[in-house]
Amino acid sequence: MTPFAGLPLVGGLVELLDTAIAQLEFPLWLRSSLEFVLLAVLGYLLLKFLARHALPWVGSVLVAPVVWLIDALRVVLLLPDLAAARLVRRAFDRMPPEVVYAYGSVVMAATDAVQELARKALPALAITKRVHGLLLVGLLVVGFLVWNSEECGPGPECVSPVTQWTTSFPTSQP
Repeated sequence: MTPFAGLPLVGGLVELLDTAIAQLEFPLWLRSSLEFVLLAVLGYLLLKFLARHALPWVGSVLVAPVVWLIDALRVVLLLPDLAAARLVRRAFDRMPPEVVYAYGSVVMAATDAVQELARKALPALAITKRVHGLLLVGLLVVGFLVWNSEECGPGPECVSPVTQWTTSFPTSQP
């Protein structure tokens, strides 16, 4: 069994590929090496697509819904202000205390600031179009290292996938 079958999202596909390659009677170390190269290339291409196309598009598409959501949150946060002001006016026939107006001002200023941040930050995701390929390779390596440190191979004791892979290499006997 290949150590890469435990990868999230693609483990099942790797297992199918490993079964197909195993029928060609390739040794485990060669199968695992081929699968590693294939996964590295596919991972790089996926990261490149996400950085160059998906993230810039998502950033531009999300501006309007996020601004609308913040407006809806503003309305919800201003409901206590409205309730307190109406209660004081109707029950006591007086102006509401200054703290009620201060709360409303803080809510308005905070939501305006968050909306402005969303309008500037989300389209700024387009900067990922200019991400250097080495950064993508670095992200891929970090992801692989995290996976390797968290995953255990088959068997009663925890053996990392890389250890499982490297021990499958043939040893030369004198």
